[in-house]
Amino acid sequence: MEWLEDDCRMEAADGMFATSWETAYPAFNSGLEARRFYFVQDFEPYFYPAGSRSVLAETTYRFGFFGITAGRWLAQKLEAEYGMRTHHYEFASDPALYRHTNSGPRREVLFYVRPYTERRGFEIGVMALDLFHRRHPDYQINLVGWDVSIHAIPFPYENLRTLELKQLSALYNRCAAGLVLSYTNMSLLPLELLGAGTIPVVNDAPNTRTVSDNPFIAYSATDPASLAATLSEVVSRPDAIAHSEAAARSVLGTSWADAGRTFIEVVERETRRGE
Repeated sequence: MEWLEDDCRMEAADGMFATSWETAYPAFNSGLEARRFYFVQDFEPYFYPAGSRSVLAETTYRFGFFGITAGRWLAQKLEAEYGMRTHHYEFASDPALYRHTNSGPRREVLFYVRPYTERRGFEIGVMALDLFHRRHPDYQINLVGWDVSIHAIPFPYENLRTLELKQLSALYNRCAAGLVLSYTNMSLLPLELLGAGTIPVVNDAPNTRTVSDNPFIAYSATDPASLAATLSEVVSRPDAIAHSEAAARSVLGTSWADAGRTFIEVVERETRRGE
């Protein structure tokens, strides 16, 4: 592998990857004879308000690169709306990091917070959890992913900020449910939560359900009242312990190694196609 400098000079290669919309432009303009690939991990025009940057990001999907996408939703969207040839890999959970270790009652929930990342729905989640807290004041609410101490949050909570990967499974195993919102491509967290027996509550939309139809993901309408009701349903299940154990078993067959093999096979196939 070689870093592509501003002057776009690099040694001859079989393939060249763009990994974000900004890198797609130098890859497109390079004079190198190489198969162009686009590793698309999210729909990046949605990262910006309608304007120059959203248009520049969207334009890259018409460059004729072969797209390898994180999940099925992106592949379908890019093919249908931009005529892009694609192949996707499936999301997975790493059992070495996320394991079910608590078969007892759970009296906590968590919310994956990214206040400055609009697609993570911070304000919607806070409103939903405010409603949830009024119904279940005995449940501890954990906010994890960012330091939220400067924000006015109307319910008691634990500000866990950012945690190391090795700390997450213990947190997840304390929680009955995890609120994970995404208005672009689905987060990696839902399947990771399931690995620890935590039921993910996720906004229901094509960008999430198309990525995973795991029956233990609690899909919900995205308004605060509906999300709060879904969280309440999850923690109030009379079979919560058995449901948690079954949820953890549901992702045991997933593997990032499979995703890696898919990635390599597609690159090799498409590189040979260009010969």
